[in-house]
Amino acid sequence: MATSAVKVYGWAISPFVSRALLALEEAGVDYELVPMSRQAGDHHRPEHLARNPFGKVPVLEDGDLTLFGADLNLKISCDRETCSPQAQAELLGTATWSKAALVDVWFEVEAHQLSPLAIAIVVECIFTPFLGR
Repeated sequence: MATSAVKVYGWAISPFVSRALLALEEAGVDYELVPMSRQAGDHHRPEHLARNPFGKVPVLEDGDLTLFGADLNLKISCDRETCSPQAQAELLGTATWSKAALVDVWFEVEAHQLSPLAIAIVVECIFTPFLGR
């Protein structure tokens, strides 16, 4: 069954975007790079923030599935067409590639967007007063 090309939003010079493109190439996934301009602030425009609320690249769209994060290349390495459900279960912990990929995206959001802020709050509100500062 043929699927439409995956869209990758970003600028190819970005090491994060180029890693995702390389992973798509290696996986044999048909993709389209949707070029954006960092200098023009395309990543802060509302249409991009709807894809990634943190305004970062790359963003990968595969039909109704939208993924973002620094480790997109790991999500891509198990191609949705060529991996058997058994292989997907081994690599991703579930037989549904898209669900596993979404779980990974939100784990990454927690690890890289929420945890640093929460740690700073805990340090200022708990440890700093405890240390008498």
